[in-house]
Amino acid sequence: MSARPAASHAQTSAAQLRSSIDNVRAADTAELTFDQLTETEKNVASLGVSPDSFKPIGFLNVAHYTNLLKQNALSPELTQKIEAYKHVAALG
Repeated sequence: MSARPAASHAQTSAAQLRSSIDNVRAADTAELTFDQLTETEKNVASLGVSPDSFKPIGFLNVAHYTNLLKQNALSPELTQKIEAYKHVAALG
């Protein structure tokens, strides 16, 4: 008797994964209407603030992070997560 799962189980799992991936991709490209937003999202949207308007403070975030590193005020796990995020963000 083989310890491997049956081929039909593997095919079913693969089909479910493909379906999930397709659903996520479709959701990423679909535009939401105002009525589909949560109450918090509606409140933010009604302020009329552009998501890009907060990008100029990036220099402040970098300076704060650098200061925390110099003070050794971050746990190694958090530092790893931040560095990994920075690496992924730099890739695009």
